[in-house]
Amino acid sequence: MKKIPLLLLIIPFIVCFSGCELYNPFHITTFIPPESTANPSPAPTPEPSYEPIAKDYKATFTSSGYTGTTFTFYIDLNYDSGNNRLVIVAVGIESDNDTLPSTAVTFDHKQMTRAVTRNITGGGSLVMAEVWYMLDNDLPALSGSMYEIQATSSEEVKCAMYGISVINVKQAAPETTASEATDSANLISLGITTVSNGAWIFDGYQDENNDGTVAPSHPDQTVQANSKNGGSFAGSTREVPAADSVTNGWSTDSSAGKQVTAAAAFAPAL
Repeated sequence: MKKIPLLLLIIPFIVCFSGCELYNPFHITTFIPPESTANPSPAPTPEPSYEPIAKDYKATFTSSGYTGTTFTFYIDLNYDSGNNRLVIVAVGIESDNDTLPSTAVTFDHKQMTRAVTRNITGGGSLVMAEVWYMLDNDLPALSGSMYEIQATSSEEVKCAMYGISVINVKQAAPETTASEATDSANLISLGITTVSNGAWIFDGYQDENNDGTVAPSHPDQTVQANSKNGGSFAGSTREVPAADSVTNGWSTDSSAGKQVTAAAAFAPAL
């Protein structure tokens, strides 16, 4: 077999640098994929999944017009610990003394944490609304019993409260709070911004001397309490499916004098 000099095999592949095309006697081709000019779309970020916050149990209390410094009622817990529980107590105070009282709330003899408070004084009277809370780790481990909720005041006042137990709540302080006060009106509103999808808003309302009815000003507010304690006390819960700035409020059918409302929003557990 006749050998072909190596140089003769190399020469056809040498490119002429003066501009001549490459001679390829063996018809060898190389596929080079074209560069894409389109910007690839990023993969969508999935929405975080969470168990919706759900109501476990609710109880209410009103002093029905009598004054005092200690007020007690009882609430059940249907869920054991480990279900990301939260207990909320909203308190309304009305007084014919405009001295601002020091207040505290306990659950099963343990101190609760104040989330938000608002008051308005003047002319020898005071109204106040507060929201208190306790997280799962501080609640009794076992459910199925009635537990004491007690509010105390350093001054003689009229008091009303509601307590509500919920589950599937992020075990942290409220993600946002808000409050509002007004005088000589029959409508009060507050704006509050939730940060998390599925957050719940818990609020309390107190007025000075309304003898008529009290109603929430937004259809998404679910009334949890509505009673008389010298003035009128009320409270609601509200689920906000997507993080948003919303308005809660209360209206009366007669002049309510001084009005206050306070609210706290809690995120669901992820």
